[in-house]
Amino acid sequence: MSYRKRAAPIAFLGCLAALAQARPAAAQPPLDPGAAADAAASAANPSPGTPPPTSTPPPTSTPPPTSAPPVAPPTASPAPTSRPAPPAASAPESKFTLGGYVEAYYSYNFNDPSNGLTNFRAFDNRHNAITLQNLVADLGWEYDAVYASGAIQFGQVGETYYGASEPALRGSSGTSPGGVEVFKHIQKAYLGWGPTKALRLEAGLFTSPIGPESMPTHENWTWSHSHLFYALPFYHSGVRAGYELSKQHTVRAGVYNGWNNALDNNAEKSIALEYNYTPSETVAFATQYFTGVERPTGALEGRAWRHLLDASLKVKATPFLELLADVDGGVEPNRFGTSAWLAGILAARVKATSWLYLAGRQAMFGEKRAKQGLDVADPIAIPASWMSSSTATVDVRPVPHVSAKLEYRHDAAAGDIFYRGAVTGDGDGTPFEANARSQDTVTLGLTAWF
Repeated sequence: MSYRKRAAPIAFLGCLAALAQARPAAAQPPLDPGAAADAAASAANPSPGTPPPTSTPPPTSTPPPTSAPPVAPPTASPAPTSRPAPPAASAPESKFTLGGYVEAYYSYNFNDPSNGLTNFRAFDNRHNAITLQNLVADLGWEYDAVYASGAIQFGQVGETYYGASEPALRGSSGTSPGGVEVFKHIQKAYLGWGPTKALRLEAGLFTSPIGPESMPTHENWTWSHSHLFYALPFYHSGVRAGYELSKQHTVRAGVYNGWNNALDNNAEKSIALEYNYTPSETVAFATQYFTGVERPTGALEGRAWRHLLDASLKVKATPFLELLADVDGGVEPNRFGTSAWLAGILAARVKATSWLYLAGRQAMFGEKRAKQGLDVADPIAIPASWMSSSTATVDVRPVPHVSAKLEYRHDAAAGDIFYRGAVTGDGDGTPFEANARSQDTVTLGLTAWF
């Protein structure tokens, strides 16, 4: 037997011993018998220059592995879902708002006029009588960018200011007449459209923006309205456009039938420009320019183009004190020369407590009437060169939206424009004849609003 054949069994046994002494490891794949034999032969007959194999060190003892904490089985990932579609834009809905107010008063004129009239007052013009001044229902509607506002009224107010200068237009067999009876129950009625957040386009009948006083008494500091409110226009009918330049600045322009004209009394239209500046919650400035032919067709003054400019400033000086100033003036060139007027208001209100307010107001109105020889233009506002009033008001508000005002007022004028004692005339076929240059009244007025 050759040496190579005898060495093979010995080498094979040496390989088994080495495998038995090795540290347990991961299972290895079985050796190929031919490769094992070749490896054994190489170990028994090393080639020249190859160092003899070193003995394998004994395995070191390894501590048993500690038990690992239980691992939660992996959760299945949720199946991907599609992103929900954004909600569809809801269709615009009609929105309605309802408001209103009621006003009633008792007034006593110390002149005790026999005709029961306190002359040249806006609405508190009845002596020694409990009077429903106004009952108003105000309805607002909005749908998307379109809106409308309307107010109907019943009482002394509509009769008074529509009777000031609303033309009585005749009708025909196919056309209704126009005049006080047609419009006196409408305080405002207009339709608007806001194509953008800043722009507003409106058409209809509006209360006049001229001057700082409002139609409802609860929005004013006093019960009675000033001479300026009485002398200036109450309402306009036409179209207007307003634009909010910023939160502090707004402008508006309008084209109207005229000065207190729901229906026009001449062929011309009137133009109005407005600017409002509100730099803060405590300061508000407003100015208006109004121009147009305001006398009726065929007036002796001719086609007289009138110009009015009004500016008012309202300041909340402290949490308890508010101040108001208003200046108004105008000119009217006409056939007899130039008629003009200048008027002003100074007012203050003190908040004594949460339910008690004290207010005072001084107003002055002066007018110059155009004159040519013996011809004199009809007055624009008052049949005297000047008129003034002093007003003191106590405003008690025991609960929200309710006000009781006790007011004393003194009126004076350059001529006899008021009534005293026995008054001649019947107010119908024969006009009442004014016979006093002053009048003093005390008024208790009650109003509630919602």
